[in-house]
Amino acid sequence: MSFKVFILDFDGVITSLNINWDEVKRKASKIAGFDIPSLTKFFENNFSTKLFWKVSKLVEKYEIMAVKIAKPYPDVKTSLEILSRSGKVIFLATMQATCPVTFFLEKHGLMNYFYEILTRDMFGSKRKQLNYILNKVDIPPRTIVLIDDSRYNYKICRKLKLACILLKQRNNYTLYKVITDLLT
Repeated sequence: MSFKVFILDFDGVITSLNINWDEVKRKASKIAGFDIPSLTKFFENNFSTKLFWKVSKLVEKYEIMAVKIAKPYPDVKTSLEILSRSGKVIFLATMQATCPVTFFLEKHGLMNYFYEILTRDMFGSKRKQLNYILNKVDIPPRTIVLIDDSRYNYKICRKLKLACILLKQRNNYTLYKVITDLLT
């Protein structure tokens, strides 16, 4: 299969933010006044409400602290260069906020590889991000691949009939390995 569009997740694919998500969920739950077991589902169900923005600002503070010390996985720049030289369209679709993501990409010279960057504050859910991309590129879903580290996002991807790769960066299973396998 010849993929034309590659959609990459940020935390877990481009870098590891090493955020204590349990602590963030506890603080978010306190702000909300109810238990938030999943930030992903919370943002999805509350997009653009006052509560969404309050919780998102809290999470963004953690993300900003994390991106200041985070580094891209060692194979990321090479992987993006390969995709770019191959003429592939690359989107970044992440449930992180715009400010920390753009800071990180600019700091590490990765911003220009992406055709478009889709963030939490723009869409509120991976499903909305993927639907946006499907409408924007207007090509068959089977020619689009999502590379993500979340099983939840993988299931959304499958429902939309996109090609989906569940990437857990470890050992020899890296973004570079996935990209080179998909292009050969």
